[in-house]
Amino acid sequence: MSQRPPNPIPDHPEGMTREQLDDLQAGFSHRQTQIGMCVIVVAIAFLFIVHEAMAATSRALAMSDGHDGLHLLAQPILWWFFPGFGAITLSYEITLLLWSVFSGRRIVGLYTVWASQQPKQTKQGIRYYDSRKNMRVISLFLTLPACIGTSLALNMHTSFSSDAIRSYGYAFASPTLYNYADIRRITLVQGRLGKHNSFIEDPRVVVDFTGGRRWQEPDQSPQSLTELTLRTLSDKTKLPVGHARLRRDIPALPPG
Repeated sequence: MSQRPPNPIPDHPEGMTREQLDDLQAGFSHRQTQIGMCVIVVAIAFLFIVHEAMAATSRALAMSDGHDGLHLLAQPILWWFFPGFGAITLSYEITLLLWSVFSGRRIVGLYTVWASQQPKQTKQGIRYYDSRKNMRVISLFLTLPACIGTSLALNMHTSFSSDAIRSYGYAFASPTLYNYADIRRITLVQGRLGKHNSFIEDPRVVVDFTGGRRWQEPDQSPQSLTELTLRTLSDKTKLPVGHARLRRDIPALPPG
């Protein structure tokens, strides 16, 4: 059985006659498709614009850390989380906001009330629910944490200064310092294991230091950056570069 719809739209909001209101509501049914198409366009625009803004901010923060030389940025996939969640949960709200700029808040408010009263087909039958309200709740508990979490990763990068590797971690923490003088071994790992233990060629640099510390090149870095990282470390340390198929194949360093 279907649930009863919520209270109807008021008869005379802000002086609007019943006839005007009926005409307006009749037009809303034709606008639904247009609104849906606009939501899709806004979602795509939001996804790519916000992603590029976050990636550009990450690059700017890395280049402004006060150290010349090579900079390795965080994994590019990080900048898709918040834009992806936001595109899903915020595009409808943004579309209504843009519409209100041209048509006024009153028309948009009437439309949202009307839309909340339209029957929705579900597996349990016909239901009435407010999609806008549901999206706001999802935004609060999903999109907002994703925004905060992703923003705290904006400064994650590694800088190769004149005397050390500086690794900037999460939440704008102070960098971890790895002195070139403490490097004992440089290894180029050929790849990693994927599903069903299949080998994926994905060269990465692994550096071992005195005291058992280890620095590893971030995943998903371009191959050109891996080569530049190796060249930079070789120039700084004059150490030979070893090779290993997987990270677990790197032998333990002798004590001392």
